[in-house]
Amino acid sequence: MNALCLSCLKCFLKKESLYLYEYGASRRMLWSKLQGGTCTTAPSDPPQDVINRAINLLR
Repeated sequence: MNALCLSCLKCFLKKESLYLYEYGASRRMLWSKLQGGTCTTAPSDPPQDVINRAINLLR
């Protein structure tokens, strides 16, 4: 089972790597990175929506 926890970025990076996921990528970029799984043509949600969703998941 996966767990969700609140952590500062510095503490998180002690255990994991950080990768940039690109939203709103062109179809050409999507196909060039298809196996990498690091982009999507979908738009990203607004930052505050993402933060609120994460906080709600912690409750």
